[in-house]
Amino acid sequence: MVTLPTAAGPAAVPGRFWPSLGALAALLASVIVLGHDGRRVAQLLLLALPLLAWLCWPVRSAGVHRLRQAAVTLWVLAFALDGVVRAYLLDTYQSAPDGAMVLGAAANTNPRESAEYLSMHWRTALLWLLAVLAAAGCAWRLAARGRRGPSARLSRWVAAGVAAVLLLSGVAYASKPWRRLHPVLFWSGWQSQLDTLRAGWADQQRV
Repeated sequence: MVTLPTAAGPAAVPGRFWPSLGALAALLASVIVLGHDGRRVAQLLLLALPLLAWLCWPVRSAGVHRLRQAAVTLWVLAFALDGVVRAYLLDTYQSAPDGAMVLGAAANTNPRESAEYLSMHWRTALLWLLAVLAAAGCAWRLAARGRRGPSARLSRWVAAGVAAVLLLSGVAYASKPWRRLHPVLFWSGWQSQLDTLRAGWADQQRV
């Protein structure tokens, strides 16, 4: 009997999976270290772990594999953008994004002034953008080596490790101060702070 290939294609080579996962974890750690220090690095790493754990889980469908690859890439991209912006603000203004100086300057800047600022610092912005795109490209290639196919069943040790990682990440996400550090939540909250500050200034001008 001839066995037809499945739609998911060949399973990932086991010998390439763990080095790729380690490289992806190192990439995430490097972009996190750009904008954070101390225990916040550990907190951000715990928040970043769930998508890495997903790579350990074998998938059969080519569509699910591509979806996972795209999700991991966007995940790394979010952390990379967060790290780059924080690093730039820290290096240029010695301030965090939610510092009073940065918030005040951002709230008091109109689109024309933003364009003028960008025209003055476009070289620096371009270098950081290229670094972020390089990180996203590396993440895309590394995420392509996630476990695939029925032959890539999880061993007990790997399953226990994935469960432990998800448990630690669950604890991190259950803590509101930790959860708010996630790039998506942090920058959404940052925009809300900006809107609140502008609304407060507008109210003062009406008085």
